[in-house]
Amino acid sequence: MRICHLHIGMNKAGSTTIQQTFRTYRDDTLEYPRLSGWTEAFPDNGNHSRHLQMRFGLDVPARFHSSPDPAERQAERAAISADFDRAIDAARGSVILSAERLSEWRKPNRIAPLVAYLKARFDRINGLVYVRDPVSYMRSLLQQRIRVDALDPDMGLGGFYPGYRRRLAPWEDALGPDGLTFVPFDPAVFPEGDLLLDFAARTGVPTDWTRTRTEGRRTNVSLSAEALAVLVRYRKTYGDRPPHGAARTADTRMVSMLMGFGTRRFGLADSVVSPVLEANAADLDWITTRTGRSFGPCRPERADVTFARFADLMDYGAALGPALADWLARIKPPLPLPAGPPEAALLALRDALAQVRIEA
Repeated sequence: MRICHLHIGMNKAGSTTIQQTFRTYRDDTLEYPRLSGWTEAFPDNGNHSRHLQMRFGLDVPARFHSSPDPAERQAERAAISADFDRAIDAARGSVILSAERLSEWRKPNRIAPLVAYLKARFDRINGLVYVRDPVSYMRSLLQQRIRVDALDPDMGLGGFYPGYRRRLAPWEDALGPDGLTFVPFDPAVFPEGDLLLDFAARTGVPTDWTRTRTEGRRTNVSLSAEALAVLVRYRKTYGDRPPHGAARTADTRMVSMLMGFGTRRFGLADSVVSPVLEANAADLDWITTRTGRSFGPCRPERADVTFARFADLMDYGAALGPALADWLARIKPPLPLPAGPPEAALLALRDALAQVRIEA
């Protein structure tokens, strides 16, 4: 029986770790398709989101393209779509597709073409989704979004609630109640507390092979409270990460370097969390039923500093200018960075990264 193991996320639940670990797996009966069309801005990291968006998405956001030119975008989408078809048709047995972007496809008319395509080529689709608890998810998504976007400060920090039913019920409808497995994103439910061993067991990758993989086990490290706060100020002043070119690459490198700044763990204040959980009680009951685990009101995560508003982040970041300057002074080679607010120093760092190779 040929099976398509369709890992649809959710985001913030170990998807990057899974993708970077299993992206090279292949044997006579199961493979993780190796796709082409990668560029410097889109390295081969095992995430199939871009290819699936190009092949089946009704629209393709600018950040998925390598060029701002409409003709080049059209050609790129056609090439990537053809390559996806090639890889699937060349597979001799079962395959693993992993794309947390799919958990954002919330309408049946977005999901149906992909499901029909896979049903025509495989005997069964095994959908798999890892589900993170709401408080941890909200905290993680906040710092992930700030890495890329200048968020509207008026949206409120409670706007990062995952909305389980809205995102996953359409997939349950498309795949059937037996076609989608919900797994709590919690080491307590994984074999030996290991997400990778759990994923291997659910897809058929040998345990011995999985134990030898180490390259994906420390991916998507969280920002500290200090790094988050200075990055919020930078985004508010200078905007989103550029979608293309050298400026995009330099911005990405700058954010990666910020992973080394600061040590304090941040959390969301109870004044943010409690009203959100109360307002979404029915949604929490829905996901609790499917995971067999309570996703009701959660105890606050351990945190060194908590934030209730974007203004709190801005204020916290404003006081970090000296600490950021001291940290940047340890970069080799040293950079001529301006005195003043942290966002100005980060802009200078980004510009310098566009010119020279720097290691944190």
